[in-house]
Amino acid sequence: MTRKLGTLTHVAAMIVAMIGTHAALAQSQANTAAAGVSTAPAAGVSTTPAPGPIGREPLTLNTGAPQAAAKPFGTEGTRWLEFGGLVADNFKDSVDANIHARYSEFIAKDVEVGGELAGWNFNQPGDNALGGSLVLIVRWHFLNRGDWSLYADAGVGAMVAGDDTPDDGTSFNVMPRVGAGLTRALGEGGTRLELGVRWHHISNARITGDDHNPSRDSVALYAGFAIPLN
Repeated sequence: MTRKLGTLTHVAAMIVAMIGTHAALAQSQANTAAAGVSTAPAAGVSTTPAPGPIGREPLTLNTGAPQAAAKPFGTEGTRWLEFGGLVADNFKDSVDANIHARYSEFIAKDVEVGGELAGWNFNQPGDNALGGSLVLIVRWHFLNRGDWSLYADAGVGAMVAGDDTPDDGTSFNVMPRVGAGLTRALGEGGTRLELGVRWHHISNARITGDDHNPSRDSVALYAGFAIPLN
């Protein structure tokens, strides 16, 4: 009997030990699973931290389209406004002077066409006179280096004076011209200095006959500033 009790006790002890071992193993697996749930990210949830203020892109304001670069001097379609003055001397007895304004446009590369409006003072034998003229000019910048250019030009127009010009002539005359000059860029704004020399002629083109057509030929020097309009 005692042997049977010892045997039963030994078997019971083994069963209890096996149950304890199994329970401990189950508890360990449960702890591991619980730890995995708490640390694993949920499906579809991003683990990337949201960017802070330092990581944000700077705010960019829309300031509009960038301004177009200035067109090279002599480009077809560009327009100019020029202001200047002129002195013409026939090296005998007369000095003519004017202040003028000219509007011009390049109708082709380096080819410029314009109209010049001028106010005149004619210092001459007899009565001096004041007058005004409108002249059409064609100019070719035959050497254009951008910052500077050399040109040749020609023009013809009409002049009306308050007295006969030249003296003993008529108050209405034609004014053909031929000359040459240079332009030079001044700064970044596009304004250009203009210097030139030309043949300056006054006559009435025989509108009152050959016997009443005194003429005057002079050498004229002029200077001005040309301002781009586009």
